Amino acid sequence: MKNNRLTFKIAGPMAALLLGLSAAVGGTASAADTANRSIVISEIKGTAYISHGGAKQIHAYKGMELRAGDRIISGTGGMTLSIPDAGDQITLGDNSELNVLLLNTANGHTATKLQLLRGTAYADVHDLRKSQDSFELSPSDRRLEVKGTHFYVGVDPVTGQSTIFVAAGTVNASPQGNTVSGGDSSTLLYPGQQLVSDFGSEPGNPGFSAIDIQQFIENSSPEIIEAFIHNLAEIQNENNEFLEQIQNQEELEKIQKNLNTLISDIVNQALDNNKISQSAVEKAIEEANRKISNPNQQIDLNHTSTLDPTKNPLDEASKKQQEAERKRKEQEELIKRQQQEELNKKMQELEKLNEMKKKLEEANQKAQEEKERKAKEDYEKQLSEAQKEQFKKDQDQRQQDREQMGSSKPASTQPPTSPGSGSSTGGSVSSTNPPVTPPVDPPVDPPVKPPTDPTEFNLDFLENPTGDRLIGENHLLDFKVRSEKLDPKMPIKIKVTYTPDREVSFDGIAYYYSYKDYLSMGNFLNRGVTLDAGGGTPFTLEELSENPVSLRTIWGEPATYSITVELIQTGETEKSLGTYTRSFNVVSGYPLINGIDGSDVEQLLQPPTGVDPANLRLQLSLRKHEDGGIAAAPGQHFKLFYHGRQVGNSETNSDGTLNLDYPADDEEQTQEGYKLVWLGAAFGEYELTGQWYVVNGVEGSEEKTEVEDPFRFHYSIKAPL
Repeated sequence: MKNNRLTFKIAGPMAALLLGLSAAVGGTASAADTANRSIVISEIKGTAYISHGGAKQIHAYKGMELRAGDRIISGTGGMTLSIPDAGDQITLGDNSELNVLLLNTANGHTATKLQLLRGTAYADVHDLRKSQDSFELSPSDRRLEVKGTHFYVGVDPVTGQSTIFVAAGTVNASPQGNTVSGGDSSTLLYPGQQLVSDFGSEPGNPGFSAIDIQQFIENSSPEIIEAFIHNLAEIQNENNEFLEQIQNQEELEKIQKNLNTLISDIVNQALDNNKISQSAVEKAIEEANRKISNPNQQIDLNHTSTLDPTKNPLDEASKKQQEAERKRKEQEELIKRQQQEELNKKMQELEKLNEMKKKLEEANQKAQEEKERKAKEDYEKQLSEAQKEQFKKDQDQRQQDREQMGSSKPASTQPPTSPGSGSSTGGSVSSTNPPVTPPVDPPVDPPVKPPTDPTEFNLDFLENPTGDRLIGENHLLDFKVRSEKLDPKMPIKIKVTYTPDREVSFDGIAYYYSYKDYLSMGNFLNRGVTLDAGGGTPFTLEELSENPVSLRTIWGEPATYSITVELIQTGETEKSLGTYTRSFNVVSGYPLINGIDGSDVEQLLQPPTGVDPANLRLQLSLRKHEDGGIAAAPGQHFKLFYHGRQVGNSETNSDGTLNLDYPADDEEQTQEGYKLVWLGAAFGEYELTGQWYVVNGVEGSEEKTEVEDPFRFHYSIKAPL
């Protein structure tokens, strides 16, 4: 199984690492910071559309703001996207598709994560060489760290093959999911080089070379070429800075010759292919040269020498930089492991404190119960048999009243007549006995009661919001408001809050809201959103009784989510009219297997019927939920046993897959049969897919045939107590 996912990542030193750890140790970025970040459509040609979470596509327009969770689809003509707070620009070619995965702010640093599904994109981002901001553009199967400002990404819509061309800066490329820091699979690219995902090669042999200018021009729309031409001065100046840092004279001459012809070759090729007009080029070069102070470094279209993509004058420099990158990554991984170990240690200490608190509360409860029991016994010793019988009847009646009324308040009951306080049917009672104080009933905690719906209004749900939803499935909150007690002209707003029963990241989780003709999308603020009739205008109850409110969400992590719907009267002062609370479950849809971080997790498997175990094999794929999505989980160790004998032993690769393929001999039959063991399971939520297959034929020419449908489990691995 080959995973052809490629991620281009632009980051300052350790930016992604520091952002991730700050969220884990100090909490995630505030919802306000996240909600304020957006991408703006600054220019659009032809038609374009956006959609969120699989929702219906709507027309895009200039000035429209996009949030995390949105998908942009350009038509003929392409479009330009701007990120105002960072000053970044992305030019999308025609017939391109881009996902906005993350727009975040943490500790004053921005994190932007985009995914190019098809088409072409040209990125002009702010200088990240000395910044802790991060910027990712993810088309296919490699993760790229870019310390520069200008680059191009293309994804073939038919084959999925991806290409990156670096115009300014350096790029370190490694396979997506690679767990070895640096390693032979890491590749360093310089300005003027390109990398093409080669589906036929191993990860350690990437298809990188000098740029194939003809291919770049043919695959790029005029909008991409125009963006490149518009940034000629910035590209030339950054590359001149890069050349000044090279010490070796021979190496400098090789690279300088390559870069001196880069811009002129691309521009001349674009002119030959009619991708841009002569007048536009002359104007762009004139403006660029005015910004380049050194006349010897200015752009000259007559200085051409077409690059040979089969020769790479930067190999030696690449090898040296690769070694430096390996060392840097090793240091980053070491710091990350140390911080994770410290975090795990603190979590374990917190769990121990919680356990001690629980035990102390239980001990106090037992002591209180014992005290009350003894007080009751002492009291009963002073009663006659008739009084004891009456006391027992009173206690039983009180308990029955509590159960029927569901209330923690005990019924008012007079204590039995104490000796010396009067007479009884058995004759006179001596008054010489000391007075007896009746015991105080022990306090009773109120029972947990379901939330009570308000009486002033009702919510009429058009679709039941409770029950189970699969991960990635739409959850729809669709309702009208009805009231016979409140003024139908009363202005109100509606606040909806989602509260999970476990820690869930709301990064990338967005809502899609509609009311009448009004549509709105966005990210949650403090896990909630306040709804109105559009543009800040409040609803009236009369309107809500006739027109439903629709709020659509898609959740990526399993949990039980409580929904609180609150009606708020607006005006000079706001007033809550009451809340409705409902809950729903987000489930993986697969059997749940629980485990503890670092321990072995066992699970019995049901093999296909009627298949000889000697020919039966098993392939597994393990994927982990993280950052609101799901990714391969490499480096996880599994063993397979058949009636107690080991028949498989392997670790998941960078794709998260492994094969357990020892032949099973005839063994003494046990109740276990096939047993799968995950050794030292790692903390997190996982999806495991298993596929049984049989092997026939002789070694070297074996044929594999899948048997039955795949099986799936959801693993929930918790931190140790």
